Amino acid sequence: MARKIVFTSGKGGVGKTTLVSQIGRKLASLNNRVLLVDADFSLNNLDLALGVENFVVYDLFDVLSGNCRIRQAFIKDKYEKNLYILPSDKLSANSSFSAQNIKTALLGVSKLFDFILIDSPAGIDNGFKRAVLCADEAVVVINSSFESLRDADKVINIIKSYDIDKVSLILNRARGDLMMSGYGVSAENVKDLLKCSLLGVVPDSDALLTLDGKKLSRLSSADKAISMICNKILTGRGDIYDPTLKYKGFFGSIKRSLRKSN
Repeated sequence: MARKIVFTSGKGGVGKTTLVSQIGRKLASLNNRVLLVDADFSLNNLDLALGVENFVVYDLFDVLSGNCRIRQAFIKDKYEKNLYILPSDKLSANSSFSAQNIKTALLGVSKLFDFILIDSPAGIDNGFKRAVLCADEAVVVINSSFESLRDADKVINIIKSYDIDKVSLILNRARGDLMMSGYGVSAENVKDLLKCSLLGVVPDSDALLTLDGKKLSRLSSADKAISMICNKILTGRGDIYDPTLKYKGFFGSIKRSLRKSN
């Protein structure tokens, strides 16, 4: 049976959907069968993040309405043969479909996959609750601003009230230069402040911002960070990417100065 992991956040704009798409691709490249489910019914951008929006024929609305079988709605990724996407184009955020409806649909294909990654809407409305109730594990995506941390704290408490014990954090868009200068919250302090394990840290990277559905370059720092996250998902152990490393020492201080000037 697949591990069902929901990815959520306390606020929008933290890069959650892009992370879900790239973590899914990386897990699939490691010979895992992966299904990505777009449960962000109001924005539904997962197909765009993977560049498969032109291949959508059926979606989650069609599956739940009985217009098609769930496998008919799957879209195969352009790069990874083991990765499939279940899009959500037409389902309204105010839909009467319940978490149990979605959970039952996913249960029917759970044996076909090693992982089902669910992209949840940000915030704590009904869409968030539907997504969380379909999962066995949760990953909360944050950035280092205090607003993001406060919102994440509320989300984590709600997730735990749903009897999901395995909750972890990904610190996304981490600015190593700012961390070195004492701005924002460091990766070391995040897990202590939110009382959750830290699954990984992803640096602020143009490589992620300019993907446009393409595959992430293996030479990028973001790819290295995501590889480390996937290793922890698979094994439960491993290192966490350090975004401050290149800003340490004499040459690192020069890089910090140049980053500030830009």
